[in-house]
Amino acid sequence: MTKPKKGSSIGEKIVVIFLLFGIMAILDGPISSFFIYLLTGWSLYLGDLGININLFSYRNIKILFLFLGTVVGFRYTLRWIHSHRETDSHLFYSWRRSFALVCIMVVIVIASTATIGIIHQIGWLSRDGIEMTNSSNMIINSRVRSFLHNEDRKSKINHLREIQKKWTQYNFVWIDNEKLETVTVIPVPSSKHYPQSLSIRVHTKMDTFSYYKLTAEEIIDSLKQQIIPKEENE
Repeated sequence: MTKPKKGSSIGEKIVVIFLLFGIMAILDGPISSFFIYLLTGWSLYLGDLGININLFSYRNIKILFLFLGTVVGFRYTLRWIHSHRETDSHLFYSWRRSFALVCIMVVIVIASTATIGIIHQIGWLSRDGIEMTNSSNMIINSRVRSFLHNEDRKSKINHLREIQKKWTQYNFVWIDNEKLETVTVIPVPSSKHYPQSLSIRVHTKMDTFSYYKLTAEEIIDSLKQQIIPKEENE
């Protein structure tokens, strides 16, 4: 008897994935950037979320108590509904089954919300085109961060020119201070921007700051004095 053929190993799959990423990185176009951030954008989001999340905040504790309360209420509701059945009906409204059913309902709600969001984003992309995807904050932030960590001044100037040429809907202002090197990304009012790109962003080697109230002149003047401007909340 012939042995059934084995599927590809995990190592082979990993090699194929790395090759695909390498090919897309070499292409360095809007379509390749779209697929790269479609596949890896969630990991960057989870990284930012993991740094900022507070597991023991009042909101998370309240959500936990609401979830447990829902499980308890769901269990006793099922018990009341099936109270007229035989004695083995307690298997239907056991704690384990009640917890599993509530988890399934939460997953359904989250999946439904995510599906609506995906449909909305697909419609937005089909309406505004792939150029808008290539102009997303994530891609620009990555290029600016790479620029700031480049130690060769001559190549940095060429790099900044390439960035400015590629994203003409923004003005990139480089302030080359020894203690505080920054790049300020200023949206051009006459260009087309998607909602989250309307803020003025200041990039340093370590952080990114967004400003909605301060003008570009106020921000630039503060940065020239090697001071990161602060914006008061409403």
